[in-house]
Amino acid sequence: MKKTIMFLAIAFLLGQFGFGFNSFAGSIAQTETQSKAVATNLGLFGGQANDIAVDPTSNNVYVTTMAPNGFFISNDNGETWHGLPSDANYGTGKQVEVNSATGDVYVLIGDSLLRSTDQGANFTDITVNLGTNNPLADAMLWGRNKLLVSLNTGLSQNLALSSDGGNTFSLITVGANEKLGSFAFASDSDTFYAASGSTSSSMYKSVDGGTTWATMSLPESMQVSAMAVDPSDNTHIIVGSSTGTTSATYQKFGEGAWSELTNNGQKYQPIVSHLMEQGGFILCNHIQLIMEQLGNK
Repeated sequence: MKKTIMFLAIAFLLGQFGFGFNSFAGSIAQTETQSKAVATNLGLFGGQANDIAVDPTSNNVYVTTMAPNGFFISNDNGETWHGLPSDANYGTGKQVEVNSATGDVYVLIGDSLLRSTDQGANFTDITVNLGTNNPLADAMLWGRNKLLVSLNTGLSQNLALSSDGGNTFSLITVGANEKLGSFAFASDSDTFYAASGSTSSSMYKSVDGGTTWATMSLPESMQVSAMAVDPSDNTHIIVGSSTGTTSATYQKFGEGAWSELTNNGQKYQPIVSHLMEQGGFILCNHIQLIMEQLGNK
């Protein structure tokens, strides 16, 4: 049975539970209702959790956290955790991605790109495969058998693209060579989306697997802090803003107009998202995080 975990984040006032986002970061709340949440602190060293990925081919879960030990692995669906081996390059954990077909793992941590081809048992530093003098930024995505890694600005290219699991990379310029902070992809085509991480973001779309990119409109002048494509409807795109006239989340269907996404009048306020084809969605400020185990997926 192929297992997947779908993360849904619902805007919620956690004040009534007596704790806020700072104490919630790095933990997972499991709940059966929207009115009662039980938070379990996983005790992962490094404070804030930056990213999470689930391996659908095993019971493995991966989490990146702030420095100094920025990456943790669970082989039992989150019951117990361990870090990287002692000879690994410790640093701030940025992003983690899993190849959903093979279970290969990719980790942006510190100034390195690590890869595991044995489901997290061992890791190899493949940063050199991007070429010399190509410093890594903070965003990464695995989708459609392609690995996208953002590069720091100041270079002629700001995106590294691999079609062979990270063995080789092509360097690509997206837009005005801004630092890319978010990626998303459509599961049924070679359509990818990217957004710069500046306070006034630009958004881009590729329909050829990330080789060429065109500018897309955004609903307002905003900083895109999270974006996703609905895995059940690839015309449905969601972007979250952490700045702008209001901190808000927007959605659009196909060529339609952007509209603000709300829940009974309450705004979704995105902090970070993990963009998994399994159904990863947006984590929000003041949230309850619902974790569902889906079978036969």
